[in-house]
Amino acid sequence: MTGENTSAPLVAILATCDTKQAEADFLTSALAANGLKTVIVPTSIQKPDGASTPEQKIHLMQESADKAYKKLGKLMHSGLAGVIGIGGGTGTWVCIQAMEKLAFGWPKVIVSTLAYDVRASIAASDIILMPSVADIQGLNPTLRKVLENAAAVMAGLTNTSLSHKYPEKPIVGITALGVTNDAVTGISDQLNAAGYEVTTFHATGMGGRAFERWISDGKLDAVIDLTTQELHGLSFGAPIVCGQNRMNSAAKTGIPQVVVPGGMDFLARGRLETLTANELTRPRFCHSPEYTHIRATNDQVVTSAKIMAERLNLATGPVAVVVPMGGFSVEGSRPDGAMWDPDLRKAFTSSLQKNLAPEIPVTISPEAIVSPEFQNLVLATFFNLLNQTRSDRS
Repeated sequence: MTGENTSAPLVAILATCDTKQAEADFLTSALAANGLKTVIVPTSIQKPDGASTPEQKIHLMQESADKAYKKLGKLMHSGLAGVIGIGGGTGTWVCIQAMEKLAFGWPKVIVSTLAYDVRASIAASDIILMPSVADIQGLNPTLRKVLENAAAVMAGLTNTSLSHKYPEKPIVGITALGVTNDAVTGISDQLNAAGYEVTTFHATGMGGRAFERWISDGKLDAVIDLTTQELHGLSFGAPIVCGQNRMNSAAKTGIPQVVVPGGMDFLARGRLETLTANELTRPRFCHSPEYTHIRATNDQVVTSAKIMAERLNLATGPVAVVVPMGGFSVEGSRPDGAMWDPDLRKAFTSSLQKNLAPEIPVTISPEAIVSPEFQNLVLATFFNLLNQTRSDRS
C-alpha cells in the first residue's frame, strides 16, 4: 500500500504484476499525484508446469478473477473508494469478471487494449473502459498519458458528492429502441406526470442484460417490457445477444410486468455487407451504417412467440400482454414500411396465444405501437396490474 496521506481515498489497482509491474507502478504514482492512496491486487495467472490447454487457461483466468473479487470485497469493508484495472485480452477479461458484480455507482475503470469486443461482458455494469491506444507492453509517452488520464478520471469519481436530494418515487423500467421510441416517450411522459420515475433500457442486447440485472437486484418496482425484439437473438443470432436470462427476472421476482412485442417484426443484424445471401432477399431497413434490420419470417416470429409465452408462464406476479396488430414498430406501422406485414403479426399472435397460460390476459389492439391510443391502452393495463397487486396485498 502506498501514499503518505492516511485520510486519502484508497484505490485498488488490478494488474498482472509479472508482466505489467512497471505500468502498475506508474499508475500508482499518477494516482498519488491526484491525492489517492493505492493497493495493488495481483491478477497474474499461475500457469502449471509445461504447456497448458485452453481449458486450463480459462480455469486459471476465472480463478484469478475470483481471488481478485474476494480481495476487493474485503477491501471495500475497509473503505475502498474505487478500483482501476489494466490489461490486454486476458487481463481485461479478468478485470471485468472481478468488477462486474460490484455495486452500481461505485467507481470502476479499466485501461484496456480492447483485444476483443467486451460490450456483452460489461452490458450490465457501469465499468468505464479507457482504450490504452498503445499496447500495455512497456512505458512510453502515449501509455503514460493514458494512465495519467485514467488516474484523473478515478480521482474525479472518488471525490464526487451528491449536492441534491431527490424524492423517492416508484421506479418503472421500460425497454426501448429507435423503432419504438415514440411509444416509449409517450408512455414515460404520462408515468412521470403520475408520480413515477422511468428508467429506460436500450434493447440492443446490452440493454436487455442490464434490464434483467436491475430487476433481479430490486432496482425496479414494475416494468413495461415494450421492446422485446431481443428475444429473436436467442434463436437467430444478433450483433449482441441479450443473454439467456431475458424475460426471466420479472417472472422470478414477481414484480408487475406489462409485455408488448415491440420490434418483433425484424431481426437485428450488423453492417449491410455482413448479411447473408438469404438475408439480402428480405425487406430491410438500415438503422445506421453499423446496424441493419431485416424483416423476420413467419416461422421466426412463431418460434420467438413460443419462447416469450414459456417465460411469461413462469411469472410469480401479475403479468399482462398487449399486442399492437397495427404494427410492432415504426417501420411495421405503415404500409410502405420495410417491416409492414399483417400476416407476420397474425402468426406471432397465434403462436403466443397457443402457448401462453390461459390465466395470463392478452389484449389484442387494432392500433399500431406508435399510436397514442395504443400507448393509453398499455398505461391502462399497467395501472390495472398495480391496482391488482395492491388488492392482493390488502
